[in-house]
Amino acid sequence: CSCPSGSSPHTHQTFAPVVMADIAESQEFATLTLPDGQEHKIRVYRGTLGEDINFLDIRDLYARTNSFTYDPGFTCTASCTSGITYVDGPKGQCLYRGYPVAELCAKCDFMEVVHLLLNGELPGKKEKKEFIDRIESEYL
Repeated sequence: CSCPSGSSPHTHQTFAPVVMADIAESQEFATLTLPDGQEHKIRVYRGTLGEDINFLDIRDLYARTNSFTYDPGFTCTASCTSGITYVDGPKGQCLYRGYPVAELCAKCDFMEVVHLLLNGELPGKKEKKEFIDRIESEYL
């Protein structure tokens, strides 16, 4: 297998994972002023990968202002944060735990990718065998 393991150095430089930072509680706020003059503070988050984009957390918008946002086609809406997947459609990027998915498909087998998704790292030979043995004993 040419899939790099956690215990051996990466042999293909572009196959190294991208480090994804955890999203910390933001202390930045934007203020939305509604037509009736009511103001609402909206927490601002920043992306950890890709372009420097602001994400406005509007989860409490309806509860506090009786207002909704309107975004036909969800072209400006992020639905979640993820420590597993990063997608930048316009740039054609899709990463699982920091690894390009196309390279995982080309260089890793199914069980290695499952281990990566569940445990956050690619398995070494010993980890892979233990992981497969555990899956087979518990689920098959």
